[in-house]
Amino acid sequence: MPKTTFKDRNAAFTSSKFKKFLKHHNIRQLLTSANRPQCNGKNERVNQTLVAKLRCKVNSTTKTPWTKLLEQVTYEYNNSPHDVTGFPPAYLMFGTLPYDSPLPNQVKLNYPPIQQARQIAVNRTIKHHKINKQRL
Repeated sequence: MPKTTFKDRNAAFTSSKFKKFLKHHNIRQLLTSANRPQCNGKNERVNQTLVAKLRCKVNSTTKTPWTKLLEQVTYEYNNSPHDVTGFPPAYLMFGTLPYDSPLPNQVKLNYPPIQQARQIAVNRTIKHHKINKQRL
């Protein structure tokens, strides 16, 4: 269980039942400022991507519940290289990919050591932000 959560002010996260759950599990909750999506922008962006992928799967698969599809979509997202960083989020987080990763073995073997990969990802992200800032 996490020690702290960072949530928006959605009613699901501010309800008395959720607050009791957090208190019971000794989890501290931090809430974002109201009407400021920038506060939680990274999470919102990931959610946007997951919802888009989920829509594609729901439209093409009518018999599988969306909750099961969400597990699959999240797994695929976490184990596929990101456009900006060039690395799967799971690799940057854990330094390895699961045995059943969708990536071919030769791709997995070509990743640099984790500390180097994380620095490369940071540099690429900064560069990408600068390019996007110039577009505005």
